[in-house]
Amino acid sequence: MDDFSAARTFIALRPPDDVRARLADAAQETLGSLRGLRVYPAQDLHLTLAFLGPVTGWQLRQLRIGLDTLAPNVGPFPVSTTHTGAFPGRGRERVLWAGVERDETMRALLEVALNASRCAACEPADADREPWTPHVTLARVREPGTLVPDAFYELRLDLAWMAREIAIFQPDPWPNTPRYRIVHSTEL
Repeated sequence: MDDFSAARTFIALRPPDDVRARLADAAQETLGSLRGLRVYPAQDLHLTLAFLGPVTGWQLRQLRIGLDTLAPNVGPFPVSTTHTGAFPGRGRERVLWAGVERDETMRALLEVALNASRCAACEPADADREPWTPHVTLARVREPGTLVPDAFYELRLDLAWMAREIAIFQPDPWPNTPRYRIVHSTEL
């Protein structure tokens, strides 16, 4: 099992169903008619804390131990999804997202994800990205030059939810299922 490698492994929070539905609806409403981008369905939405890429079976076990040890120290906390944005920036969009408030608890949770990753000898691909922008990816631009309407950037979401668990996600290999599946979760 140690030679198993799953691409696109990441540590994330999963907003509640109603929040994911409202985010997906807002994205579909403002972006759904555009060619050149993929709007994600509610079932695929998550708030990424650390993207790890491929991991071995040993690393996955170590990630589980790291999260189980570190995450309960944070405890459940409120998250506010408030605004929208893009990476790398407006006018050069590749990723369209809904942003959450970055507070001390969110920073502490990011540290949990980074430290659990390091316990597993995984260096997150975006560990040195500063400033870190906590976000939920809503859509990806497939065709450069796709014009994103101002209505997307003007969205004021004001969605509050409680983060109660942190999870390790990997691609789901089965058709007609969510794009990613939770392979391990730990209560905060």
